[in-house]
Amino acid sequence: MSRVSPFAKEDRPCPVCGMKAVHEALWRAHLGIKHYFCSQQCVDRFIAHPGLYTGHPKTGPSEKQKGRVQIKRHKILFSEPISTQSMAEILEAVRVMMGVKSLNAHREAFYVTYDLMEVSLEDIEKTIELTLGKIHSPMIEQVKRGWIHYTEECELENLAHPSKEGGCH
Repeated sequence: MSRVSPFAKEDRPCPVCGMKAVHEALWRAHLGIKHYFCSQQCVDRFIAHPGLYTGHPKTGPSEKQKGRVQIKRHKILFSEPISTQSMAEILEAVRVMMGVKSLNAHREAFYVTYDLMEVSLEDIEKTIELTLGKIHSPMIEQVKRGWIHYTEECELENLAHPSKEGGCH
């Protein structure tokens, strides 16, 4: 007689996005526990910030385990209008990303609403660049996007490593 029944990986949702459809080949161990994931995007997010998704015995459940959602909305400007075909390709590539809540596109700009707990602006821009090529924009926009990337990274680090004194930055 077994005191504890084994916890089947099919019963464990992806710790990043919560999907039940996890892949046996997509897993990582953290604090001695094997976690299964639904996509490579979720594996990458977990590797970057495991504390966001697993919690810790000293600090309790993670922000994600508590149900926290960090909704962000950003506008990505293109230096020149892009074709309808290119925009359709971008929309398709970004739409399938975990955490993307809504998309609105025009030939000169792209509006995206997303959950920072599952995807970042930097991840979205990388997907656009892979689809379209390098994003060219005026210097001020590049600096602004760099600042957004930095503040999002700080926000994620603060959420992943809770402390009584507040954030790490």
